Amino acid sequence: MADVVKLDVALVERKLSQMILDKKFLGTLDQGSGYLIGYESHPVDPAYTGTLELLGGMGKVVMCALHITVCTFCTFLVPALNFHTHTHKPAGGGPAGGV
Repeated sequence: MADVVKLDVALVERKLSQMILDKKFLGTLDQGSGYLIGYESHPVDPAYTGTLELLGGMGKVVMCALHITVCTFCTFLVPALNFHTHTHKPAGGGPAGGV
């Protein structure tokens, strides 16, 4: 390839390596043998896909645990703390102190 563009081989290899690292070219450069292998699309690593599925499942578990915690708090602790959700009116319907 360096012969075609009439450039130094090391320069072309550096540029191709940078393009591969920057994801501008999908492929592998075998500098030892001088081969450039291009791909039509990114090869999919099964470990990457499995890790994404695992993290998605862990997110669901955390959300379920949070839901259970909130429901437990609302069901058992809020009534035990004697919180009131309504406002009290003064006795006798007049201002506070019954005057």
